[in-house]
Amino acid sequence: MLTESLNKKLCLTIILIGFFYSLINSVLDTLKNDKFFIDYEGVEKHKIIKSDLEHFWSHADLFKKDVEAGKKFLESGGPLERNYLYPKLIAFYFISIGDEIRDSDQKFKLKNFKFGIPIIQSLIFYICLFFFFKKIYKKFDSFVVLVTISFLSIEPSLLQFHSSYWSESLYLSMLLIFFIFFLDLPKKKI
Repeated sequence: MLTESLNKKLCLTIILIGFFYSLINSVLDTLKNDKFFIDYEGVEKHKIIKSDLEHFWSHADLFKKDVEAGKKFLESGGPLERNYLYPKLIAFYFISIGDEIRDSDQKFKLKNFKFGIPIIQSLIFYICLFFFFKKIYKKFDSFVVLVTISFLSIEPSLLQFHSSYWSESLYLSMLLIFFIFFLDLPKKKI
């Protein structure tokens, strides 16, 4: 059996491995796929920003333009149709780096550091995972903690969400935050 100190170091190492893998994957996938293609119907589409993502990024662009024009936060952007948090994250990211989401032809801009979005998602998730680890480390058996942290850090189907442009990574992070808070509730309230 692993000593407590070694188990703790192993868990932290696995968290770091998952984080760095996610960062590398985010950058490489974005650099490879940040381009346009012609689909089977002859329509030009962005390789990353298509389907529901196109809706999110369009709302992010609208929100960004409204904020930059001086509109109030709650009045900015289009009507709430699907997803609220993710377009705001995209818009604030591009506001902070001072770049545009769309070019002058209203096409999604290429080579504008899009990979920052999945990097931020990964950073948020792995920070939440670190705090989750700190919370469960003293409450559960060290082997259970190691397996749980390993699964959440390096399981391939979870990793794909952190380094992609879907919003699931943010919601997995929120779930970890909820679990952190639920672990402190008195048993009678659980």
